Amino acid sequence: LAQRESSGFAFLQLEPSARSAALGGSFAAMYDDDINGMFYNPALLSDLVDRQLSVSFLNHVSDLRAGFAAYGFQLGGLGQAGLGVRFLGWGDLTERDAAGEEIGSFNASDIAFTLGLARRFDDHVLLGANVHSIFSRIGDFNASALAADVGLLYHTLDGGFTASASVHNLGLTLNSLGAVEDELPLDVRVALSRRLRYLPLLVTVTGYNLQSIGELGSGSTGFD
Repeated sequence: LAQRESSGFAFLQLEPSARSAALGGSFAAMYDDDINGMFYNPALLSDLVDRQLSVSFLNHVSDLRAGFAAYGFQLGGLGQAGLGVRFLGWGDLTERDAAGEEIGSFNASDIAFTLGLARRFDDHVLLGANVHSIFSRIGDFNASALAADVGLLYHTLDGGFTASASVHNLGLTLNSLGAVEDELPLDVRVALSRRLRYLPLLVTVTGYNLQSIGELGSGSTGFD
């Protein structure tokens, strides 16, 4: 286990559904009918998620609210597509001056819109990509970015074994909240899943932030 990296768009690292959160985010090799898989590897946009809809909402402490939605559909002969949105609202926050005196309040929020597409290479292999339009706001300050994910998935015909590799949040920061550029949370992931033959169990292993593998001691890379 390891701590995730922080960035100006850190809300992109939130788990988009209760199921994926319960699995500790080890979801990139879950080849089934859960449309939320598109956020973990766009190659998971298979025909299994056609016309699947997922909506999640989290009412957290201190007025924090998060919402997630995703929908899968066929895009003609181009492949299986998916639409997604992720939202985080921070509620009303107290504004203070340099002396610490309360002078009012402000709002903060983050939102990302996603379009994904995957194509089947053969009976075992899928290739996929997502594009994201990302916005963050704190009071009168705004940040925005364009990003993409690319992924590759291999699975056996019976679904008993799946291997996944993906790169997330490759992109460009268009504008930042302050003078320092807000960085996208780049994430390189590799995952495996195996359904046990004589037990009703699915075992998954996921390595994330593998682009920082040389910094393993710093806690930026991990396995679930």
